[in-house]
Amino acid sequence: TCALPISHIILTVAFVFLYVLVSIPDFVAMKTFLLAVATAVAVAQAAQLRGISSSGCSYSSDFDYIMLTEQWPQTECDDTFHCSVKPPNFFTIHGAWPNNFDGSYPCNCDSSDEFDPSKVSSLHSELVEYWPSLQCISDPDSCLDSFLSHEWSKHGTCAREISAMSTQLGYFSTALALREKYEILPALAKQGIYPSSSKWYSKSSVSTAFKSEHGTYPALQCDSSGYISIMAVCFAKNLTAIDCPSDNSNCNSDSVLLPDRKSVV
Repeated sequence: TCALPISHIILTVAFVFLYVLVSIPDFVAMKTFLLAVATAVAVAQAAQLRGISSSGCSYSSDFDYIMLTEQWPQTECDDTFHCSVKPPNFFTIHGAWPNNFDGSYPCNCDSSDEFDPSKVSSLHSELVEYWPSLQCISDPDSCLDSFLSHEWSKHGTCAREISAMSTQLGYFSTALALREKYEILPALAKQGIYPSSSKWYSKSSVSTAFKSEHGTYPALQCDSSGYISIMAVCFAKNLTAIDCPSDNSNCNSDSVLLPDRKSVV
């Protein structure tokens, strides 16, 4: 599981209540405290009834769809990783994540199934190119295994209900194949949308450009400047592309930028 059971929460609250009972003489303060406790317990109970922990990770391994999350390297390098070399000029995979329509997601579904690099060795060159850790972009091999291990342990172990993703090789090869089939940049280019250091586009034009080519709406996420950092493609459990839920998009500005890559970040 991804959070404490409700019984542990209630027991902890009970001990805190007993302590405060003997340490707060003021009646009004006591009422305020009791109201806060009651609210906290109610929220915790409601979350557990929904099967959601405070982190968003659900107690159940059930899920509704897969979100293939792809990151735009230039934005990620600018904002987070300060890459020392020129990043790839195409979207790279961050992960293939089982998700639920209520916003929760299963995670860490089988700690006994540890990532084994030898099981995906046949995919090594593709993983280095299309599923790299941008943290180590100047030397992709140096942290590739740790990045893929994280993705498998947290997300891949929860996707095994899908037969094509039921093994480590299947999980990574299927995600790579979906990325290739639903490639993002060529779809945008067909509608006249290209990476640029100055050309801004409306959010709707970016989403519609992808839909025109692939038939579904993606999810867009941006940084605080309105630069696209992530585009995600969503799939039903039969791996048919579907519209991504709108709450997976968080670009606050109506205009977005897909920044062109620089020679050095």
